[in-house]
Amino acid sequence: MPPQSPHSLLRYAALASQLAIMLLVTVWLGKWMDERWLERKLLIWLLPMLLLLGMLVNIIRNTSKKQ
Repeated sequence: MPPQSPHSLLRYAALASQLAIMLLVTVWLGKWMDERWLERKLLIWLLPMLLLLGMLVNIIRNTSKKQ
């Protein structure tokens, strides 16, 4: 395995931190919106799933090789 530069390691650490914070925010927002407007728990599941899908697309775009 080739050695990685500190820059790339920091980039992945920042990405992991961003993902954790955004998951917490979307879970909190989904819970708040469900309690306020809906009788069943829908948004508490839907918002984090949409976030994960968007982050996965973003990761694939950022880490794929440019041609």
